[in-house]
Amino acid sequence: MNLLRTARGRIFLLSFLLLACAFASSAQKHHWEYLGSSHVDGRADHDKISVGGGEGPFRAIRFKVSGVSVKFDHVIVRYGNGKEQELAANFVVESNSSSPAIDLPGTFRNIETVEMWYERGNWGHHNPKVSVYGLR
Repeated sequence: MNLLRTARGRIFLLSFLLLACAFASSAQKHHWEYLGSSHVDGRADHDKISVGGGEGPFRAIRFKVSGVSVKFDHVIVRYGNGKEQELAANFVVESNSSSPAIDLPGTFRNIETVEMWYERGNWGHHNPKVSVYGLR
């Protein structure tokens, strides 16, 4: 009887380890990759981050803001194939947080540039930093 418990315990432990390894492998395939950053220099600003058409393909992007909050007016993503897409981007990203994932419709795409029109949430002394991340 004691041997049966040990065998069951070993099977349970082995199953748990295999499941943990499979989950870790899956999580590594879908990670957020840093694409570039810019600073909101004035009250309202417009910047373009060059990513390069060789980077990708990506299926979603998100924005991380450090400093004061940033209100996004609109965003244009230009792809390596020359096409561009305007994303609905009327949202605010609070200080030291990230936007939700913004899906890039269609097939996975290589991103050439991300162009942003945005404004600083308040007149603080620091210019907020906006970083763009892509999800493979």
